[in-house]
Amino acid sequence: MFMLARRVTGAGFGFYDQAKLLANVHLWEVALLGVGIGALLYAAAAVGRGRMRLAAAGLALLAGVLCTAFSGWNLIGLGIGGAGAVVALLAFGRPAGVAGTWTGILGLAFLAALVLQVVAPTAAFLIAWPLAFAALAGAVSAMGTWRPVAVPIVVALLAALALQWVLSFAHGVFIGIDLVEIQALFVWLSALLLWPLIHADPEETRPRTVALIVLAVGFAFVGLVRVIPPWSARHPQPAIITYVVQGATGQSSASAWRPTPRTGRAVCSRPTAATS
Repeated sequence: MFMLARRVTGAGFGFYDQAKLLANVHLWEVALLGVGIGALLYAAAAVGRGRMRLAAAGLALLAGVLCTAFSGWNLIGLGIGGAGAVVALLAFGRPAGVAGTWTGILGLAFLAALVLQVVAPTAAFLIAWPLAFAALAGAVSAMGTWRPVAVPIVVALLAALALQWVLSFAHGVFIGIDLVEIQALFVWLSALLLWPLIHADPEETRPRTVALIVLAVGFAFVGLVRVIPPWSARHPQPAIITYVVQGATGQSSASAWRPTPRTGRAVCSRPTAATS
């Protein structure tokens, strides 16, 4: 979904080509937040309710196909969409209880943290700390099965404390590099903490509807990023001007890089060329 969202924006890739997204950074971050929340809610609804394998598989395949539709042939997008469809067919058939699914999610996180502690110790904390908070919430709530009024409140407070830490890293990654697919990692870390609060019961249909609405709102914001011009008199469109002098011949030339209005991708024009 994040890969699809990035391609729907129509912005090119690279330091200069992503200037359109940087100029619309607040709207773009809200869009990614909506897409991530919608995808997480949909997964929780599909696992808890069951009988959604075909719908979820179709959604994954559609996302993969649309990656190609918006950016040309995209084998990676098609592959991820196909892999997501296979996972949906395997996992979203029968309803699953909150205790079993949450235990599986935490167990996978424990294995990931253990592997990282061996191969990349300085990165293991990114999984270990949310996992510790999630394990504490699991102990308090009997893995989501004990639900007096106070227990969900305690679980929500623990989730909020850990999420503000997780999202600070997500924001740093969002600002630092133009690889929005990495945000899927932070959606997964959020699932460790939020799962007992968003897991749907088998007879519930509303969570799926809410998830699709949130996902649609997220992509609506992506559409706004695509169509709203980010440039104004206060924030003018940037251009990269270069002036090159050939030392051996004395020839000089100037060029300017600017995004084209139609595609947003940077093109080079040569307004002047002179011989000195």
